[in-house]
Amino acid sequence: MCIRDRYNSWGYQRIEGGTASLQLVIKQPISGSGLITWPASVKWAGGTAPTLSVGSSKVDIVSFLYDRSSSIYYATFSGNFS
Repeated sequence: MCIRDRYNSWGYQRIEGGTASLQLVIKQPISGSGLITWPASVKWAGGTAPTLSVGSSKVDIVSFLYDRSSSIYYATFSGNFS
């Protein structure tokens, strides 16, 4: 996903089975100041959503493990790739 505007919602549709592993690659726009508002169903390691990298074309990777039985996305963050 290349951030062009502020994202206020997102989600995955039709995940079948008990769990799913997902990765989201986020690339900042040239302005380097894109933001994402994460839904409450995302639970972060450490309890707090990360701050995305700031800077033109910076890349962050978010990995999710989705638990269908609880509808929760457990998330970890790797950031500041260039």
